[in-house]
Amino acid sequence: MESCLAKAQFSKCKCSDAKYAGYVDKICYQDAELTCMNSVSSSFKRNRLGCTEQCPQPCEHHSYRYTIMTSTLTTKAKETKESKNFGDKKKDPNFKFDDNFLRVKIFYDELNLEKIVQSTYYDLQTLLGDIGGQMGLWIGISVIAVAEFGDLLISLCIVATRKSRDRKKTKSSEMEMH
Repeated sequence: MESCLAKAQFSKCKCSDAKYAGYVDKICYQDAELTCMNSVSSSFKRNRLGCTEQCPQPCEHHSYRYTIMTSTLTTKAKETKESKNFGDKKKDPNFKFDDNFLRVKIFYDELNLEKIVQSTYYDLQTLLGDIGGQMGLWIGISVIAVAEFGDLLISLCIVATRKSRDRKKTKSSEMEMH
């Protein structure tokens, strides 16, 4: 995607942003060039350059964060000693050790790996399983409700039968007394 933007900037403006220096030969510095570069960048953000068709998103992406730290390599006393070994003060009186040498250390800031996997959130198998579970729950509840209702009817019948028997007993005992 970035190379597509860099090529579009270069073809329209004859220069490109400094961060795309690996893709083009000339970097934009002048105001007119920067204005042109910004208009191409805004067209890119609105997807008007056709870059997504030319360069689809990759399936795999590696991203590395970086930190830049700088410091001087030597003290003034050591610079004088080192410049004797590396530079000739007679040939170049402005020779400075720190301006001519560079020490680079490259290392991992963190040793973490983050893996993001996309998968379907709710597939057909899960849907059918959930529907079956809900049906089982409600059918189970309705069977229990029917059983409870049947138990209530049986209990009412038993109570009604006992009351009826008790009334008959009291009526028969009252009649015997008369």
